[in-house]
Amino acid sequence: MTGLIKAVLSLRHEAIAPQIHFTGLNPHISLEGTRLSVPTRLTPWPAGSVPRCAAVSSFGVGGTNAHVIVEEAPRFPEQGAGAEDSGDAQILTLSAQSPEALAELARVWTDFLVQSPSSVQDVCFTAAQRRSYYDHRLALTGRTKKDLATRLDNHTKGVGAALPSGSRSPSGRRASRSSLAAGSPVVRNGTGTVGI
Repeated sequence: MTGLIKAVLSLRHEAIAPQIHFTGLNPHISLEGTRLSVPTRLTPWPAGSVPRCAAVSSFGVGGTNAHVIVEEAPRFPEQGAGAEDSGDAQILTLSAQSPEALAELARVWTDFLVQSPSSVQDVCFTAAQRRSYYDHRLALTGRTKKDLATRLDNHTKGVGAALPSGSRSPSGRRASRSSLAAGSPVVRNGTGTVGI
């Protein structure tokens, strides 16, 4: 396991650690004419156009042998802090256990959106996929974090069109899509649908 961790860290830090206990090769082994070497000092291992691979071998006392080849993770283009790159409308979904808690959550998210260095896509994805769903829900669209923050702020202050609100339907019926205004923020009941 240690060898695997060492290989992954070498890929991550783009350097190969020295073999600190190495003093010399076995006299029956020759590296002459090969590209192989034993690192005796920290050796740079920069990433290039071809993915780097590291091999790890483990030989057990009981005869169990294992060999693993680890390839570096793909590199994706880096986004700048707060990049609003796509220009596509994003859906921000929030939910809480009561209308009061939902209103407080909307206030907290208004501040968070203004300060967050993450992209609007990442923020909306995380809000939708990494949080629990409760009975009282709010969903709205926006192209930027500023746009979403403004809509949330207007919602908490009661400015603009009133948003439909409610709690989980006792019968579990879904809300009619035709009752949802296109493009407007929508409060979603526990089993309702979101119309954008």
